[in-house]
Amino acid sequence: MPVGAFTSYNSGASSVLTHTIPLPSADEGDAILLVVGCDTTISSPTATNFTLIYDVSTSGGRSTAVFALLAGSTAQSSADFSAGNDNFVIAHAYTLSGVDPDLSKISFATSNGNGFESPLFNPPSLTASQGNVEYLWFAGSSSVNAGAGYTEGPTNYTALLTHNANSTDPASLGTAYRLLTAETEDPGPFTSLTGGNSGTFTLAIPTVAAATGPDYTARKGSTETITHALTADGITTATLNGETVTIGTQSGQDADIALDETAITTSGEYDLVLGDGVDTETFTVQYNVVGLPSNTLLKDGAVLASLTDVKLTVLDASGTRLDRQTGLTTDASGLTGVTPVAAGAVDDPVEVSFFSPGSEVGIVYETTLGLL
Repeated sequence: MPVGAFTSYNSGASSVLTHTIPLPSADEGDAILLVVGCDTTISSPTATNFTLIYDVSTSGGRSTAVFALLAGSTAQSSADFSAGNDNFVIAHAYTLSGVDPDLSKISFATSNGNGFESPLFNPPSLTASQGNVEYLWFAGSSSVNAGAGYTEGPTNYTALLTHNANSTDPASLGTAYRLLTAETEDPGPFTSLTGGNSGTFTLAIPTVAAATGPDYTARKGSTETITHALTADGITTATLNGETVTIGTQSGQDADIALDETAITTSGEYDLVLGDGVDTETFTVQYNVVGLPSNTLLKDGAVLASLTDVKLTVLDASGTRLDRQTGLTTDASGLTGVTPVAAGAVDDPVEVSFFSPGSEVGIVYETTLGLL
């Protein structure tokens, strides 16, 4: 759940022009949602550094204002709220993590309840602007003369309920939230012991997926144990970026997959797709190809084009052979193309030799292995 810390503010019997509302702690990149309920009609409400999402006044002269703030590197512990006149105030502030930082994507709907309609204190249905994605849905109701205050939030919502029992203007603010993937949501009513003038709202704040890395990181040519949710011991097909790879030993939901394809010569994130003949499951693999960049083979200054018999030997710094390949080719420009190497790590020093028996020419040089 992306809702973290929260604070509330209750002015009690203090009707003043400016209210200093405490804010919850927030990390850089979090958002703070501030909901303020007032006992009077408000004009151009402001809260320090916050963006006004909307404000509305009921026909009974009660008002609600909703603000949002994208938290920065400097913590803000409070906000001064003002609405152009003296008023009684109740406020709720929430820290939100993992929501879209573009505050313009917040959708909202409002309604006014005058008197004692049924159902009372009922936030309106809302169709959100960003389509059928996951939202943090907020519902709220701000009212006067609501008996002893709200007793419950909408069904399936987590609610924060505050009552101002001062003798001049008994008032209540209820806010509630839930996480739900839906384009349209109708929260349902808040519950109170009695009726009263109210202003209600529904907000939809889109969430953002947490940054995630690949499911596996592997080197070309390695064998990886993949844990899957398909048929136990039943994997029958495996491809990496569409290239067939070898299925090895299986033990229940674990399958050893040899990443022995020959077509991929560039490192990157690729899809590994396993199948059991009925269904498939896809994993992302950060696939690291370690080897040598392309080389040009020359003899007496002339390129050795279109060879098909090139041999490659790669030795490490101690003289131990890391790889031996035969049947390599050159193109019309004498280029070998990038060459993956079976062993050794990025930046390891190596001695490389290319040799063409048919052309009776070879090159030997020292270099380091790189990530292709």
